[in-house]
Amino acid sequence: MNLFRTFAIALIASCSPAVIAAVNVADVVSRYSELRLGDARQVSNVSFPIGHLTIAMPSGVAAPVIGKDDTPVGVFYRGSGTFTYDSVYKDEFAVFRSNAKSTDVTIAAGPEKLTVREPFEDVIVFGEVPALSGEPATAPGDAFAKHVAVFGKEEAYPAGQLFALQAADAVTAKPARVQINGGRPWLYVHDDIVEHNESLSYLRKPGFISVQFKNSLFNTRLSAQPVGRKPREEPAPRVMLTDVDVALTASEKTAATMTVVETLVPQKRAAGALHFDFYSEYFVDEDRAPRVFRIKSITDGEGRTLSFNHFGNELVVGLATPAPAGQPLKLRFEVDGDFLYRPGGDNYWELGLEPWFPQPQGYEQAYTYHGVIKVKQPFVPYSPGKTLRRAVEGDYNVVETRLEHPVDGVAILAGKYHHTEETRNGLTVRVATYAVKNPAGVKKLTNLAFGIIDYYPRFLGPFPFEELNIIEKNDFGYGQAPAATVFITKEAFTPLQEEASEYSEGVNSRFAHEIAHQYWGNAIMIGSSEENWLSEAFADYSAALFMRDAKHVREYDTALTDWRAKAREAGEIASIPTAHRIVNPGFPQVAFMKWRQLLYFKGPYLLAALHKELGEQTFLTFLKSYQKSFRWKHGKTEDVIGLLNFMTKKDYAPFFEQYFYGTALPEVAKR
Repeated sequence: MNLFRTFAIALIASCSPAVIAAVNVADVVSRYSELRLGDARQVSNVSFPIGHLTIAMPSGVAAPVIGKDDTPVGVFYRGSGTFTYDSVYKDEFAVFRSNAKSTDVTIAAGPEKLTVREPFEDVIVFGEVPALSGEPATAPGDAFAKHVAVFGKEEAYPAGQLFALQAADAVTAKPARVQINGGRPWLYVHDDIVEHNESLSYLRKPGFISVQFKNSLFNTRLSAQPVGRKPREEPAPRVMLTDVDVALTASEKTAATMTVVETLVPQKRAAGALHFDFYSEYFVDEDRAPRVFRIKSITDGEGRTLSFNHFGNELVVGLATPAPAGQPLKLRFEVDGDFLYRPGGDNYWELGLEPWFPQPQGYEQAYTYHGVIKVKQPFVPYSPGKTLRRAVEGDYNVVETRLEHPVDGVAILAGKYHHTEETRNGLTVRVATYAVKNPAGVKKLTNLAFGIIDYYPRFLGPFPFEELNIIEKNDFGYGQAPAATVFITKEAFTPLQEEASEYSEGVNSRFAHEIAHQYWGNAIMIGSSEENWLSEAFADYSAALFMRDAKHVREYDTALTDWRAKAREAGEIASIPTAHRIVNPGFPQVAFMKWRQLLYFKGPYLLAALHKELGEQTFLTFLKSYQKSFRWKHGKTEDVIGLLNFMTKKDYAPFFEQYFYGTALPEVAKR
């Protein structure tokens, strides 16, 4: 008896467009917070597919799952059964195999698919609810309560958010969430609204000792396959974030208030609700309470208060009336909280490349920025862009800045800093040292920064910004480069200091890498993790060229040797675009190391191979042409291939198929 056939057909059927109506998204999410069972039925020989998942249930009991407002939201099945999941997305085969191995998941491998097949005891299928038939049965209430308790420990955004978006903005979409409880808890999600993926994960306990997370379960994703889009293509943007205006006032400790006004433009069709990544809370120490972002209100451009749900670092906002496609929509977020984290108790805080304000998907962001940052003295604030004013207002130091070109990542910082700035040829470089003045270190970095900036335009074009903040981080061994900003640790300022000396090797190359990020990662934006090599690998190779031409030829040769060795260590664990998918719950540092080997070593090694084949002039022309053609846009590897094909009249698709999308490695001879 295939009682779930109705469900499966409803899930995959296409529907005619429907009119968007105003929906209170908070009420829809709340519907999934208090669940109970309806009348149960005996079932047998049930089998149905959802995407590439198949649920097979020979016998047992089924009952509708009823939400808080008495609305049916899914079906609960109790009884012995088996689920089968097939990955047919060949780009993920390598990382799927390696992830399965590191998580003790058995897969069956065939030439066209990889398969997970596991038994289960009970399942909840959230989505469209079929009519149940069969003989009446006793509802399996205890099993249902245990199931809900297990999946209630999941550290992820609640199921209700996806279905709230469906109700308010995507009425023709067919999302589903399948919770499978057996030898281990499994989660399948068919998301044709936000990620446009179907994914299979299992839930696990944390791999570390933590008071906060001792009862939590973490999502370990093994597979994600495109839904409603072509492989290797980003989903079509639902909206575009085109402008961000931030006014932040910080206390002398960790509390702050923030007003964020965002301009968003719905794409292709009217929008009834919007989805954002936005911290609700984040843990800065395993055994301490989290920092909290509290939304006080969200209003639209007409001052109307909007419904929203903010949980699990995800935010869904329902609009009062549908926002027409192509017309700018303004949202105003009023936020407070104790979210100004000071690393190690130091006298500075940073809001960096993370969702510290509401942000849609990466490929939906290309925004100009205006910021007014007020901090209690003696802290000094730094914000990216052209400085409109620095002032003292009572007990506060204030900075106001503006970025006129679109970016997809800004960071602000404030602390006990001293800065010196210098302008050459219309570009201002501002160097800020932590806690104490360091004239010698500032002069050294200022001159080095201008030297690097003067070098890059010959093959990358004009420097993207009018001002560059270079800010010391009270730590060792790393850098980071949001728009118009370079964070660099203290060995760059005082490399001969005993404590810093062990981190000083390669610091000039690292500094050149971070400045190159103003081109790769900022002027060329990165809309998805699959394209991250366009940021990291291209920045690293640009830095290697600087070191080579700064009469450090041996450093280029050393880098080439290092790239090759580390790329070989990555082996067949994943391709470059799937590096971010690597998981190893028992040894997370291994997963990070492999990710780094692919992005920071194999990526630039492939560029070295192209450089060798194309020759100096053609390769540098390729880099400059790419920067010119795609500046202030989202970079895509398909455009890299297209440009190479156009310039050389040769098909480079096989090269990328083998070495970029595949796991093979070319051979590059030294000069």
